[in-house]
Amino acid sequence: MNEIVVAFPGQGSQYDGMGKSWFDENESVRARFAEASELLGYSLEKLCFRGDPGELTRTHHAQASIFVLSYAMYEVLQAAGPFTVDYMTGHSLGELTALAAAGAITFPEAVRLVQVRGEAMEECAQSTRTGMVAVLGLSPEEVESLVAEFNREGSHIQVANDNSDQQTVLGGTLEEIEAFSELLNERGHRYARLNVAGAFHSSHMSAAVPAFTAAIEATNIVMPSVPVVSSITGTVYQSVEEIR
Repeated sequence: MNEIVVAFPGQGSQYDGMGKSWFDENESVRARFAEASELLGYSLEKLCFRGDPGELTRTHHAQASIFVLSYAMYEVLQAAGPFTVDYMTGHSLGELTALAAAGAITFPEAVRLVQVRGEAMEECAQSTRTGMVAVLGLSPEEVESLVAEFNREGSHIQVANDNSDQQTVLGGTLEEIEAFSELLNERGHRYARLNVAGAFHSSHMSAAVPAFTAAIEATNIVMPSVPVVSSITGTVYQSVEEIR
């Protein structure tokens, strides 16, 4: 028996003009953009379709735009022909979208959470020049061995995401990312620099934790109507406390 899993994307998937056809063709998408714009204090329509492309890459703008568009697209798909979803999940920011789409968090409260998260992370990213690189075609153990070798010289590059058994994402200062990329080149390994503004999911984001924690504590969370798989544990959330 086939099961349907909906997985929502995270930061880095944004691009100028994203969602324009969905916006033009669906009143519900335009309504969500208008609602979110009122909550955020700026126009998502202008940001995504008529703004400076550089503005969309800013962390707080990218996260809000990806969340609202992803949520609105899912609503359109369900309205077009409701289908039963067995599980939801998301990559990083996408997990908030999954929780909202599954009814664990209301849309307005989720927009507020995403705004706090994006602003706090952007502030961290601006304080130091950091970035991320995805190592491709190596096992997590092989990547960790390379990281340990690299860090013996005094660097502090870190494993940020275990995306699969053939893709591990690392975070560090831009200088460390550049030097590690050179090491990968020398060893003949494949890699991809990520289109993100900082070393997310690493200790470089530690200063963002207090603001986001406070926002989560102030958010009303209920059990989702669709099982949501945690991107941290890989298992389905069993309680509100675990989600929080």
